[in-house]
Amino acid sequence: MLEESGGGKILVFANPLACGGLAKNALIAYLEYLFAQNIRYVKHITLPKNNQEPVAELFSKNTIKAVSIIGGDGTINLAINCLPNLDVPIHVIPAGTGNDLAKMIYENPDLRDSFSIIKNLQNIKNIDSWTCNGRRFSNGFGAGFDGEVAHRMYGKTYWLGPKVKYWIEILKLIFTYRSKKVEINGNLKTCFMLAAANGKVYGGGFHVAPTAKIDDQLLDSIFISKVPVWKRFLYLPKIEKGKHLNLDVIHHTRDKKTEIECDQTLYAHLDGEPILAKKYTIEYEGKLKALVG
Repeated sequence: MLEESGGGKILVFANPLACGGLAKNALIAYLEYLFAQNIRYVKHITLPKNNQEPVAELFSKNTIKAVSIIGGDGTINLAINCLPNLDVPIHVIPAGTGNDLAKMIYENPDLRDSFSIIKNLQNIKNIDSWTCNGRRFSNGFGAGFDGEVAHRMYGKTYWLGPKVKYWIEILKLIFTYRSKKVEINGNLKTCFMLAAANGKVYGGGFHVAPTAKIDDQLLDSIFISKVPVWKRFLYLPKIEKGKHLNLDVIHHTRDKKTEIECDQTLYAHLDGEPILAKKYTIEYEGKLKALVG
């Protein structure tokens, strides 16, 4: 039992609204599992903003051995930005729409199988942690077209389900989006989209960076130059399948630091969570400890 090996509690960090509310069932089932295993825990349900303060209070009042994160990539992003340091292991319970980081950590992520991972705090996979303008992310940064899609999705609800709403926003924007003049590491370019990816997959299954590795201290930067509307429909399926790196509009580098600057606010996201600025500085921070069972 966990409590027999040094005491402490698990912080359950959950977004019950993830995956159209299906994560609520995962939360209930996981809490029942912890009770049955006699594993003590404290709980934080995500707030629309300012999650850091209540989580900091939980850390101050309890010895936290690990953080179990129930939700998708956005929930993971919220959770890792509440960690006091990178020494606290995270435990990912894949209960989101895309579960892209879970696919990078586990070979075949399964919701129920992931519960028992919390019983072994010694089996850890180190994955890279990055910061963008001081905020952590673990899987992917996207700006331009991708960033605007994330902003349009945020807070919207569709009865057809969360993955469908992603495609709805892509198809609506693909006709109207205009590429931006962006300075990337000092070079001025016309940019349709820029991804800085730690993992191979983000955006609910798009293989944006098929050669990326989550533990090599390098980000795969995928720059897409100006693309005519008719070609966007041809290239999108290639990007989804990871067959796009040889396209003439693609420039692929591997970097430890990236600086992006635009003369207007540039829509962007961190692991699906929208952010907005004129300048983004992305750099390596250190290693996150992810439990793998």
